[in-house]
Amino acid sequence: NDTATTDIHTLSLHDALPILECAQRELREETGQRAASFVPLGEVWAAPGLTNERMALFLAEGLSADPLPMDMDEEIVVEAHPLAAVVAMALDGRLDDAKSVVGILRTARYLGLG
Repeated sequence: NDTATTDIHTLSLHDALPILECAQRELREETGQRAASFVPLGEVWAAPGLTNERMALFLAEGLSADPLPMDMDEEIVVEAHPLAAVVAMALDGRLDDAKSVVGILRTARYLGLG
């Protein structure tokens, strides 16, 4: 599929490493940032009925530059947007990746914005 998607970084729960270690590694690989802390935002099913994979959602806080090399098959462009803008995108359908919608809305609620 050559279609680009807009989504948030999520973590699959099938990895053998401890979850926060995986979260930090993936954050560094895909965004070039390290988090000082992670706030758990719950879990979601990746595709109920198709797979038993669950994804963990976290809010990464206290970010600082600390990149790791990306996987060879990934082409990721990191874009910063105000939370209010991505909440609007999640609610009006411009953002249609389910895990991202859930993560953004849970982040807004955690931060007292929704």
